[in-house]
Amino acid sequence: MDTDATLRFPTSTSTESTNTVEYQYQPLHGDLTFRILTCHPGAYDDEVSISLAHANFDCETPEYEALSYLWGDTKVTVAIQCEGQSLQVTSNLFGALRRIRNEALPRQLWIDAICINQANLSERNKQVLLMSRIYRLALKVLIWIGEE
Repeated sequence: MDTDATLRFPTSTSTESTNTVEYQYQPLHGDLTFRILTCHPGAYDDEVSISLAHANFDCETPEYEALSYLWGDTKVTVAIQCEGQSLQVTSNLFGALRRIRNEALPRQLWIDAICINQANLSERNKQVLLMSRIYRLALKVLIWIGEE
């Protein structure tokens, strides 16, 4: 098993530079592997841009914060940029990302709706088993209930 403690960023196979290409998750390998997102710096009104990296509890886990939030209406979504591709998130999560990102520095986060491939039932089931550990090992857990 890989013992490298650094984050491993999956590479995109798309050659298109437009943001209309839907983000494709790279599979997780191993029962203790999970994703951490990097929320790239930006002002409140800037486009939200993130990257996803794989981490593993068998290795030294990178520092991150976890976000606990109300999902809101899952039918009301907004596109953000994930590694140059489009990723749909709920409007409530979009609001949280706009508020908690740093204007000058990247911020490492674990957010279930993004870090778990929600379209993959097998992955979801495996990741749910890791959630207590993910929250426990976070530097802090941020709570977001919405703009109002």
